[in-house]
Order: sequence, then C-alpha cells, then structure tokens
Amino acid sequence: MRIARYLFYTGNYKQSIDYMILSDNTNQMLADAYYYSGNYENALIIYKKYIL
Repeated sequence: MRIARYLFYTGNYKQSIDYMILSDNTNQMLADAYYYSGNYENALIIYKKYIL
C-alpha cells in the first residue's frame, strides 16, 4: 500500500489504481484515484458501494 500511496500523492493516479487493486484496497483513496484519472464511472461505483 505504501507504493500506491506514494504514486497517488505524486500524481500517478493510473499507476496507483493498479497497486490499490492488487492490495484489495477499496476505499476513499482508490475512488479518488479513479476520479482524478478521469474514470468517473468507476469512482462513482466505489463511492456508492463502499463509502456512502
């Protein structure tokens, strides 16, 4: 998860998504990474399923 967090905070959202999926991390950061990378549909799914 450290690698995913580093990639996220350095702006590499698409790469961080891959690491988060591999670590089964389905939380706010994964949803944000999808959102910032332009994948709004997946971001909305995660927001609805795990956050709301």
